[in-house]
Amino acid sequence: MTSAQLPKLKGDHYWHELAKFCQAIEASRLSRHVPSDIMAKAGMELTAASVCHQEGEHRKGFMFAVLAATRAFASVGASDKQLEPFRHLYRAIEGFSQGSVDPAFVAPVENRRIDPPPVWSARASLALALESRMWAEELNVAGPAVCNAFHRASGSKRRATSAEATRLANWRKQFKKGTVPRGNHVTLFAMGIKELRHLGQLSDHDRARAAADFADHYVEKAARTFLPQVPGFDLWAGKRGSGR
Repeated sequence: MTSAQLPKLKGDHYWHELAKFCQAIEASRLSRHVPSDIMAKAGMELTAASVCHQEGEHRKGFMFAVLAATRAFASVGASDKQLEPFRHLYRAIEGFSQGSVDPAFVAPVENRRIDPPPVWSARASLALALESRMWAEELNVAGPAVCNAFHRASGSKRRATSAEATRLANWRKQFKKGTVPRGNHVTLFAMGIKELRHLGQLSDHDRARAAADFADHYVEKAARTFLPQVPGFDLWAGKRGSGR
C-alpha cells in the first residue's frame, strides 16, 4: 500500500496500515512533552489562526495554524524531513497571496466543476438537520422548518421556498444513497446518522425536543462554520452570488 492510499482508509484499518507503513521508515521518535514556552507560543498562533478564520482571512488563518503545528512538532523532536510537509504547505499558502499556485494544488480535472468541500459539508449538515426533524415531523413540515432556520442563522432575511425544501430533500436522499462526491462530508453525515439513532429510545415528547435540538445544532454548523469559508456562495443556487 502506498502513502497516497492511506487517507482513503477508515477506522482501525487506517491506523493498522499507517503503523505498518511507518515501521518501514526511519523516523525520529517524538517526545511526549512540549516545553511550556513553546506551547504558549503555539497557543497564541492557534488563537490568531481562529480569529483570522472567523474574520474571513482564511489564508492568514491557515498560515498561523501551520506555524503552530510546526513549532509544536519541532519542539518534541520531529526531524526536518518530517517537518517539510508543513513548511511546503506554508510556502504554498503564502504563494497564493503572491499570485502563484503550487503544483500540489492544481486541480487534476480542470474541465469538471466540483463545489468546494465546505459547501458539501454545509449540505451534509442541513441534510442531517432534516433527518433530525423527521424523527418527529413529516417531510413537508420538517423541510421548510430547516430552510427557515438556516436563513435565520445565516442572517439572509429570506423565507424558505418550495424549491429550497425540494433541494434539501434531494440532498438528504443523495447522502443516504451515497451518491455524493467523496470527501469528509460523507463521514460527517454518517457520524450524524449514528448519533441520531438514540432518538428511537426516547418518549415522543423527549424525541421531539431532542430532534429539534439536533437540527438546530446542524443548521448552526452549516450557516456559521462551513459557508463562511466560501464567501458569497449561494447554497440554494449552487453558485457564487450576491448573498446566501
